[in-house]
Amino acid sequence: MALTMTRTRTQTTLTKLAEMVANVHGELAFLDGLLHGATGSMRGMAPEVQVRLAARQLKLVADRDALYATIRQFDAGIDPAGIGSADGWRAGFGRKGLGARLLLARYLAAL
Repeated sequence: MALTMTRTRTQTTLTKLAEMVANVHGELAFLDGLLHGATGSMRGMAPEVQVRLAARQLKLVADRDALYATIRQFDAGIDPAGIGSADGWRAGFGRKGLGARLLLARYLAAL
């Protein structure tokens, strides 16, 4: 994308960082639903799977914190915690509109 007079490199970088944060927020919400959800989705899963999911959650929290720090370096007035969540992280697991069961199976296989 060519940069124009109205769009700076800083704006482009902040936009990409915000997309990355939104994807991390989305995956963290998915993991939180798996690990602590009322649906009991973890029931019957092997303990090693639960350990891998917890380890993935810790990595995502560390990634989120690093992204927050990077955004604050560009603009201290931005509150990265206020960035919503996105489902872009799901793209690595298959087609758009992937069902919950198939997404879960592919997610666990990728761990």
